[in-house]
Amino acid sequence: YAILVLSSCQDKNYSVIHIDLDRPHNQPTIKIEQIIYLESDNDALIGETHKIRYFKESYYVMDLVVSKNLFLFDSLGGFIASLKRGKGPGEVEHFNEFFIDEVKNLVYVYDYPQNIHVYDLRLNYLYSEIHEDLRIRSAELLNSDTLIINWPRMPSTGNSCNFGLYSLYDLSKKRYLNSFMELNENLISVVNSSPISVFNDRILVSKTFDN
Repeated sequence: YAILVLSSCQDKNYSVIHIDLDRPHNQPTIKIEQIIYLESDNDALIGETHKIRYFKESYYVMDLVVSKNLFLFDSLGGFIASLKRGKGPGEVEHFNEFFIDEVKNLVYVYDYPQNIHVYDLRLNYLYSEIHEDLRIRSAELLNSDTLIINWPRMPSTGNSCNFGLYSLYDLSKKRYLNSFMELNENLISVVNSSPISVFNDRILVSKTFDN
């Protein structure tokens, strides 16, 4: 399934919308099954939605520009928690990305430039780790130990001198495994905005406003 995010500053009534793609080869019809209103108050003010993940009947919503925070909502849109901002233990100073370990039931928060804070699924702080060489623009977990990261980096294998747009990183060993998708003139516009989505054994990488 897919999640479509709609934001508004006014209360409006919505009905079920059917979208006919009107394309050959019997393309499926997109149907909005349900509209969920996320609770909005002084503790949960979302300016821009940069990433949203749904896991175990909860929505994790990331805003990197306005609130600069990660918000947790239940399946009905009720606000549960957000990150604590600051420099103290369990607090985030430069929130830049998050990813969920669906096996260990943990939420990892990347605090630029080299900190990863670990939380439970209710965003209760557990511990932090320092990864000195780690740099992330966007990332997702492939498994409990391996991250796929968007951050241009020199490939670790082969004879190429070009930068790889994506890298694999071992969280447990705190080291890069490899870099790939060499940067060239066809990919130059992807560098600064490359979200990553992982579903089962499939990985989607694209620039934000790509077709």
